[in-house]
Amino acid sequence: MLHTEADRIDAVYRRDLLAAARAHLEVEPHDAFSAQAVATCEHIAAGLNAEVERLNDAAASAGVAVTFRPSAQAASQIQFIRATPGSPGTPAVDATIEKVVAPLGYRPWAELSGRPTTFTSMADTTCMIEVEAEAPSVVARAVASLRRRLGGADPSIGPFLSTPMSLLEPLLEFAQVGSTDVVVDLGCGDGRFVVEAARLTGARAVGVENDPVLLALAAERIAAAAVGDQVSVHQGDARSWDLDAATVVLLFLPPHVTAEMVAALLPRLSDHTRLIAHEQFPIAHVVEPAESKVVLSEDSITVAHRWACAG
Repeated sequence: MLHTEADRIDAVYRRDLLAAARAHLEVEPHDAFSAQAVATCEHIAAGLNAEVERLNDAAASAGVAVTFRPSAQAASQIQFIRATPGSPGTPAVDATIEKVVAPLGYRPWAELSGRPTTFTSMADTTCMIEVEAEAPSVVARAVASLRRRLGGADPSIGPFLSTPMSLLEPLLEFAQVGSTDVVVDLGCGDGRFVVEAARLTGARAVGVENDPVLLALAAERIAAAAVGDQVSVHQGDARSWDLDAATVVLLFLPPHVTAEMVAALLPRLSDHTRLIAHEQFPIAHVVEPAESKVVLSEDSITVAHRWACAG
């Protein structure tokens, strides 16, 4: 049942939100959150199945022996697909898979010894494809990409995934961003959050990203939105960026990286600065957030956290 916010968060972490929301509606048929959760989960599942069909059709048309299927981890909550090649474990097969998925908007993110193991699509709703391969490449996926993004030698695991567009406005509302705020997105990716922060609230926004490819995408997004007088993006180390002027700091990184950075950032932030993170996997809270909340949009789910900074 979903009586409390803690119940809702636990259902997200268990990948059981759809079943829990349906059960709750049987008892409380007018519960707005549960109704929205069911609609969102069903939308995600339908979109995931459609994407899998699109990928399999493309592979068949290209004559490539690979099968795409929804990951068991998706559970109607995330766009996560597994690709099973006919002959796993060879760079040539990975390159062939890339030829199938690249025309559909996917790009390799995790590289180890020259092998991509994951591909992501930075569409409005992010989708990730993981290529099944022999160890250790799957175990060590995304080491290089995350190290490049954070600007350090961090050995964390996980490719870059952008915040779905439909979640940006709800997250801005959760963070209570207003026109007088200065928003800093550490690991800003393609710049979508900082652009929307400026466009929707009038805030000033700064993005920090170490990947030059993503920085170029962010610059294009800023120009297209005509918010260059409010938004800037910079290549740099997210761990050591100057946050003296920030009133809102955003993190969307792998959970273990987020936990590490929250503990390091809180002592550095000025009084009343809001530190915001969101994810779909539990974060080891070295410092408990002041507020945590499940945030839903029509096609995405996340858990948002806000930490109060003592200065």
